[in-house]
Amino acid sequence: MVVRRAYSHIFRILYLLCFILMLLCSLALCGWLLLASMDMGWPVPRIIIYMICLLVAQIISLILYFKWPLVAVLAAWIDMLLIMVGVVPRNSTSWNSFFYQFMFNIIFWAAANGGYAAYFALNRRRLVQGRVAQA
Repeated sequence: MVVRRAYSHIFRILYLLCFILMLLCSLALCGWLLLASMDMGWPVPRIIIYMICLLVAQIISLILYFKWPLVAVLAAWIDMLLIMVGVVPRNSTSWNSFFYQFMFNIIFWAAANGGYAAYFALNRRRLVQGRVAQA
């Protein structure tokens, strides 16, 4: 019983830590967009439009994080999918440059997945019993 409580506290701390990491990544994206918007001309570059859409998705996922953490995971995967497909252009083809350019997106992705895993570990019994009762 003591071990179960300790795991519960660890997963709760991990869940909150993932939220804080995702919040900091969203704030960093906000700052980047603010600086980029000061320098852009007309017409608006498409990367700014994509990043604004990703920022809106991140803000919505942060608002819904404690109720439905799967929304954050979906937003993070869509973000990574857009980067990997090449919708968001890269500066160079090297992996070093990739990790530096999209560091906050990768951290958001890892935190969203880690937060969902912690949520599932915290609510495992309730989630599994709900599925058994529905079947």
